[in-house]
Amino acid sequence: MWSKEGKEVDLRAFEAQSVMPIGMSEGIWNGMNLKPPLMYIEDARVVGLRSEYEGVPSLTFELREKPFYDEYDLHTQNYVASVNPVAYGEDEQVTFSYPFIPELNDFYRREVCRTDGVRSERNGLGLITDVRTDDLMIRAVTRRDLIINVFEVFGMKIQMSEAGRIALRVIQQMGGVQGCRVFKIAGVRKLIEKYKPLQSFTRGDATQIIAEIDPVTHVPNFTRYESLFIEPRETDKLKPHHVFDYLVKRNAFRVGLTFTCPNCELEFWTHLDDLATEITCEYCGRRFNVTAQLKDGGWSYRRSGLFGREDHQQGAIPVALTLQQLDTILHWKMVYVTSMNVEPAGAKIVPCETDIVIVSERDYHDDTVAIAVGECKGRGEITEEDVQKLTQVADAFPKDRIHAYIVFSKTTPFIAEEIARCRSAQPAGRKRVILLSDRELEPYFVYERAEKEFEIDSTAISLEDLANTTHALYFNPRPKVTR
Repeated sequence: MWSKEGKEVDLRAFEAQSVMPIGMSEGIWNGMNLKPPLMYIEDARVVGLRSEYEGVPSLTFELREKPFYDEYDLHTQNYVASVNPVAYGEDEQVTFSYPFIPELNDFYRREVCRTDGVRSERNGLGLITDVRTDDLMIRAVTRRDLIINVFEVFGMKIQMSEAGRIALRVIQQMGGVQGCRVFKIAGVRKLIEKYKPLQSFTRGDATQIIAEIDPVTHVPNFTRYESLFIEPRETDKLKPHHVFDYLVKRNAFRVGLTFTCPNCELEFWTHLDDLATEITCEYCGRRFNVTAQLKDGGWSYRRSGLFGREDHQQGAIPVALTLQQLDTILHWKMVYVTSMNVEPAGAKIVPCETDIVIVSERDYHDDTVAIAVGECKGRGEITEEDVQKLTQVADAFPKDRIHAYIVFSKTTPFIAEEIARCRSAQPAGRKRVILLSDRELEPYFVYERAEKEFEIDSTAISLEDLANTTHALYFNPRPKVTR
């Protein structure tokens, strides 16, 4: 009988012929000198029946042949079914991933499976049930609730900010994080920035900006995006007009016509849905017949919905683009939320905002849960305050249980001062800072441009890989020598 040193254990409960009590001290039970054996019984794959209740999906699955007796006389005995769900086609707002954090057991019991008990395990969940159970059901959890509970465990209270709601809506409008690939194109970002909400532009204006036509040579600078996939197309190469059509389909822009009022002689723009033979001037209120002003190719466009805001969607595009690239790297291992306000609830931090929070079910080389917080900017600068506040948040997670990372991303290059500030968040002997500029965000493979200039490992499939390559690329760069 193994027990913590100094803890009294009633050995009579074991009803064995002989019991050898062994007291364990902190020095022995440290994860290195002694590792408890994990029981393993052959696993099996089963197909779950998916259903949905109040917008939350669930999976019901059959327990096939069990490696023990399940007779009626044994109905008082329990066992643990270790479940590692793989769910395809998930809604991005819910997840069947359950990070290995034992303090979340009560949360998992309430939200996932109301059996006799639930325990967090390294490869999923352990569902405690009686031996006669033939099927089980597990529910997905909302990503926001999961991450809120993770932060509470480590003394921090978080809630979604206004910027987070806007960023989430932009991602949803684009069809999910992978629908945000279109923001990789610099010309798309310039088009959204160039025109104010009440300014209209033609299709030709838009495609020229997307193509980044050189004002001197009149040659487009679009070749680096020609292989980018944003939706199915009939041609091999992506063209600027394909990109604009995609944005119109996603309601980033809306189409209409510009008319001149014969009474006040002012120009105004009317949406396609509001067109009629006679319309009302939005300035003087007079109605007039528009047929005389109709002409071929006269359609014009304006920014629409959230893209029509004056505040540039409160930085939603850099957030969406950063999440898209990280989702490509981490794939199904990533659970994310957009901008969150973070407040201390026991942890030594100051109130701040993080543009992204990512929880990766496990890091690449071990079972430790990985968590990333980040600051995402367009043309703005990463400040000393940004670095200090996120450093405190990362430090609030216990180093022996959580691999905490800090992501700094920009849709423009970093300047030397920013790199120096970000490097200060790197603790001694631990690489945890991740830098992503337009050079890393725009390609499909994160380091396909950087590897042409620097001696780096261009393969990245985890946050750990990104932190290691950031160190080699930004903090200790080794440019390639051309011969």
